[in-house]
Amino acid sequence: MAAVELPPSALMRHMILEGFKMPVVFNGFIEDWEILSWSLDTWAEKFGDKVLPFRSGFGKSTKVPQWEGLCERINLTLKEFVKLERIVEKKEENTSNDNSTRWMYFDYKYMNEWFSDQQSLLNAVTWKNFGFPERGGSLSTIWIGNDGAHTPCHLDTYGCNLVAQVYGNSGFYSHLRKHHHYCQLEFHMKNQVYIAT
Repeated sequence: MAAVELPPSALMRHMILEGFKMPVVFNGFIEDWEILSWSLDTWAEKFGDKVLPFRSGFGKSTKVPQWEGLCERINLTLKEFVKLERIVEKKEENTSNDNSTRWMYFDYKYMNEWFSDQQSLLNAVTWKNFGFPERGGSLSTIWIGNDGAHTPCHLDTYGCNLVAQVYGNSGFYSHLRKHHHYCQLEFHMKNQVYIAT
């Protein structure tokens, strides 16, 4: 892929904070992030023996929503999570479409609280290409989940979100309110950045 010529960071910062009125997806802005090349095993190695609380549910229809606060919590290291996922993937290859697969996610945790002893991990995230050179991993959150992991429909009240997809694929549904009608936008990401304003 050819290198993307990035706009000046001051312009990016201004547009993110003042200009965009709708969600935006950026391609090529995080190509300099070392973590894009990390395998799951590298991620697990970086996290070490730290036990993470994963919320868990099942990928099947239920009579009531699987609310975050009511989900089962499973404590695993990232290495255990990756190993479990590989076992599940092999099992699914040998069976028909089983929609009762368990999903899990470690959600929106401040990286500096969980990985203060992992400076290389915190330094691997930088928002300089978006006009925020002062912000990095120590001021970012992390979300790790497997196939089917999701959060219920919710309203982010942060004002402005920069979301970087660094491994795998994910999707977002964004509901925009305009003139008392709601419009749904769907985004699927891989190595991209999504901004919700």
